[in-house]
Amino acid sequence: MFERLLARIRSAHENRKFDPCPFSELWERACKQLAKHGNATDFANWKVRNILRNSKAFADLDDQIAEAWAGVQLSRIEGEGAYYRRVAYSKLQHLQLQRDTLKPKATIDVDDALDIAIAFWVEARNAYNASDEARALHALLEGNFYLGTTYSPITEAEAQRARGQKGINTTPRDAIVAIAVEVVNCYTISRNITIADELCAVIADQIAHDPKYSDAVAAYKDWNSKGSATVSSVSERMHEMLMALIEKKQGAGARSGFKKAFKELHERTKAYGLPNRKRKVKNPAGG
Repeated sequence: MFERLLARIRSAHENRKFDPCPFSELWERACKQLAKHGNATDFANWKVRNILRNSKAFADLDDQIAEAWAGVQLSRIEGEGAYYRRVAYSKLQHLQLQRDTLKPKATIDVDDALDIAIAFWVEARNAYNASDEARALHALLEGNFYLGTTYSPITEAEAQRARGQKGINTTPRDAIVAIAVEVVNCYTISRNITIADELCAVIADQIAHDPKYSDAVAAYKDWNSKGSATVSSVSERMHEMLMALIEKKQGAGARSGFKKAFKELHERTKAYGLPNRKRKVKNPAGG
């Protein structure tokens, strides 16, 4: 659960953001804010208030409601007439209606939600390391909730970036590379894999057999169907192409992004299953 949530947070940051900062920077920022506020819940409350452009309107109405409620109580205690009680109660109802219909106005960035998701992930991991499984589960659920808020329908601009287009024509290979980045970032580690070629074959096979990528795979199969390519499966062809990117010294755009993401995943698959003492989490690899 920890590995999967962290991979999905990383994927949301790198795939939904335009020109995202390194994930390590996002992680460090979230950890600093978590340390500052003491716990993930307080950090989340502060974050939500911070991004609301009309937060003062909410605060002012809350103050007025509190004052009106006090007026209602005083009218009862001091034995005011029925008319004054009705006026006080009517004012309270009016303010409560205003508060209920006031819509939040905010400029929300994907990373705003991911900051909070990371904070709950760290809190969950530390609770688990302290053998507090109930608290760990609660924090994991909160982290998944804030991650889920980033799953809005993808925009056309984001779709172009995911395909590596950015307004220009690309090849089916570029589409497969962009998909490979997504698969690597969301990959759930279930066994130790020390050989890069083997891991790359697993990624290529997963792309080839996932129905949601069928159109891109079919396009790549048609595009890469000349010469010796016709004697191997599309999974093998994608594997060969992706391995060439991994071994290449330089790259650009999604291609270099795939190389970096793959190497980070490979480090984790190599370490999977090795003995590891429980300790406080300070960075993404610290769990």
